[in-house]
Amino acid sequence: MQLKFQYTPTLGMTEIVSPATSVLKWISARAIRLNNGESYSGNTGDEEQAFVVMTGAYIMEIPDKPSLENPGRRDVFEKRAAIAYLPPNTPYTIMAIGGMPLEVAIGGARGSHEYGAQPVLLLSEDLKYEVRGAWNWERHIYNAITSVNPVSERLFLIEVYTPPGNWSSVPPHKHDTDNLPYESSAEEIYFFKLKPEQGFGFQRIYTADRTLDQVELAENNSAIIQPQGYHPVANHPGYEMYYLNIIAGEKRALVPSDDPAHQWLKNVEAVVKARS
Repeated sequence: MQLKFQYTPTLGMTEIVSPATSVLKWISARAIRLNNGESYSGNTGDEEQAFVVMTGAYIMEIPDKPSLENPGRRDVFEKRAAIAYLPPNTPYTIMAIGGMPLEVAIGGARGSHEYGAQPVLLLSEDLKYEVRGAWNWERHIYNAITSVNPVSERLFLIEVYTPPGNWSSVPPHKHDTDNLPYESSAEEIYFFKLKPEQGFGFQRIYTADRTLDQVELAENNSAIIQPQGYHPVANHPGYEMYYLNIIAGEKRALVPSDDPAHQWLKNVEAVVKARS
């Protein structure tokens, strides 16, 4: 099964992965790249979409709505993002400003035109920060579009920073079964950036019965999808790892279930934190 899709930066709009090109049913990842002063016009169509600056800054014009000006960042490792959210069937024009080339990652999820969500700009201070894990599986989380900022119909969006040599998404967890309140069913995309760019890591995607059990190379600008199964990540020493989580399913719910074989690590976290 193809689980990895590599993005090659190209001016204009690029589709990285979507239901049309993969086994995904609900979500997509795209990117827009523009030189300073250039613009791109599009329409969200049947998706709700979130526009996350990877580098640069932009202003977005939407008919009959106030402009959304994103102050941007030099790169994803400088600071947390400001994010523009648009509901389905929203025409827009995005322009690169601020003197730098612009690269925007777009996380999309199938939406309904009847939901009634409105365009909004989430500022960086709106993103809730938290630390997850401990020791060499500690990572840093910015909850962008989650229960903290419930602006979407079903789309979730999270920024994750994994320090050099650390693991992430530990204990391994999944969210592929509709069994609320114990687990939700939702697909996921990890879109990776590494610093320096030649860095790499690995992501394993596996089910309990091992009918799916693959290891993918996580490289700069790669998108790895998780249609089902557990999906831990390991980052190579010496490199900073960023990934954008794009998540959605039929219901607006994100309740992961840990792999029982590795769930004991959560008890270890408490011990490590108590001794630090």
